[in-house]
Amino acid sequence: MKASSYDKFPSIAVPAEPGVCVQGWDAIAQKLAEISTAEQVLVIECYTGVLLQDIREHLLARLGPIKVVMAADALYPPARIDSLIEPYNGGDDPVFGRLNGLTLEQFFDPEKLDQLRRQVASADGPVIVLGTGARLVCDNGLLVYADLARWEAQLRMRRNEIANLGADNHDEKWSLQYKRAYFTDWRVCD
Repeated sequence: MKASSYDKFPSIAVPAEPGVCVQGWDAIAQKLAEISTAEQVLVIECYTGVLLQDIREHLLARLGPIKVVMAADALYPPARIDSLIEPYNGGDDPVFGRLNGLTLEQFFDPEKLDQLRRQVASADGPVIVLGTGARLVCDNGLLVYADLARWEAQLRMRRNEIANLGADNHDEKWSLQYKRAYFTDWRVCD
């Protein structure tokens, strides 16, 4: 029998030098301020389910007066996204759906993306582009990735704290949110 190559204990080595890895809003804001310039765009790409309000409240408040461009402003309306994913979601069935080849770009209106890109390009001072799809709005500048474990996403669904990508379904049964995330959101964001 062939031995499995699955790594049950994955890890990433972090150098031991001071300041390489920081923890807490104050330390993160200080680190970002050190590596960015006044003219630079900070792009904070977020996995679906990241609490954007926490980032705005705790991180952006510490970085000072900065123009914030929300990637979600370029999403298609929820009804259009619902129709896009409908063939794969298995309707109201609590379990069955289909994996698909959808991409993040398919959730965004190209005209709205162009409008946001123009906002970023014409900004007078520092700009932060925030949210799932932020890299679609601006592909230059300092890229930061805000990740979220899928287990935490599930817990947030159960507490009605988050909605699916491009949806306004905070109050939907969490198992249906989970199914939509499994078959669509997580695949698209991965």
